[in-house]
Amino acid sequence: MSRTAILSVLAVLLALVSSPVWAIVAPYSDDNIPEFTGQWAGTNWSFGTVGVFQWMAGSAVAISPYQFLTAGHLNTWVGENAPINGVSETVLSVMTPPTDPGTTLPPDIRLVTVDKPLPLQSEQLYNGAYDSARNYTGAYDNNPAAIMVGYGFGGETGATSYRWDDPQKPQMKRWGTNRIDGPSELIGSDGTQNVASTRAFSVSFNIFTATTQYEAGVSDHDSGGGTFVKVGDRWQLAGLMLGVNGDAAGSSRGFMGDVSYYYNWILDNTTIPGDADMDLKVTFKDYLALEAGFGKSGATWYSGDFNHDGKADFKDYILLESNFGKSAFPAGATFLDSPADPVAGTVPEPATLALLLSGTALLWRRK
Repeated sequence: MSRTAILSVLAVLLALVSSPVWAIVAPYSDDNIPEFTGQWAGTNWSFGTVGVFQWMAGSAVAISPYQFLTAGHLNTWVGENAPINGVSETVLSVMTPPTDPGTTLPPDIRLVTVDKPLPLQSEQLYNGAYDSARNYTGAYDNNPAAIMVGYGFGGETGATSYRWDDPQKPQMKRWGTNRIDGPSELIGSDGTQNVASTRAFSVSFNIFTATTQYEAGVSDHDSGGGTFVKVGDRWQLAGLMLGVNGDAAGSSRGFMGDVSYYYNWILDNTTIPGDADMDLKVTFKDYLALEAGFGKSGATWYSGDFNHDGKADFKDYILLESNFGKSAFPAGATFLDSPADPVAGTVPEPATLALLLSGTALLWRRK
């Protein structure tokens, strides 16, 4: 693909609201960008349905029917009202991850709960960069390919430079591709540590080089947008766009809050153990997810690891059983449907799970 062709499909993502920076532009909206093809194709995920939306002066990513992640510097407050895809939402709560050891400033990430169901699909969180003890595993060392989606400004491109904030191009949803540079580091929203202290990885862009087919950088008002990596047949949220350093000469470095680093905290403050599909209620569907993942390596919340030990086992079954039929719908919310819809009776006993693990029937009965 020629440089001109690459530039014509650039998607820009990230928004800094603090100081002027440069990044790449995206001249297309979600209505006229083709769906991903080839290595970018993903089951159960497409640009038209991805849960990235405009929030305040930036972007956000839905992770449950009532909750989303966004950038802290967008200044979201409890009680304020704002539209999401035409639905007027009231903020019920805003949570910030714990301050990193050895720092005094909180991360530039917010978990926001609203009062009405989000008119978007919820995105799964990526957990592949850290083990159950939150030790880095080297997952970003091989520069994995990523899709970036944001709701920021378009701009202008030239032969040797690009502009991040063309006033003639409004905020719009855009996508592009790039590669993650490597392990996360402690940064602030402006690439230093004087605004917030957040574990973040970077994604670099240079107008003269392209490492992916639809190479893109980051742009104004994309803060809170998502960076996704492919796991199996699904794209998962790996990074939350927070800031960018760049110049007019054709290069930039975008910083993405490392969702994998904050994975446990996000899930524990979004729903209850046993809710594998993150619909805020524990039902038979969650039991089936646990059953399918039982005893397998590399378990995640979505496959039944509800206690964050890297395994889906009987400890997780006990957690699911104790919450079966319960919901985590936020107080003051308008229900999407009934708070819980368990099948008649109680959760099945884990005989099938035991067969998966050992190949023999488990003689077990609830007391």
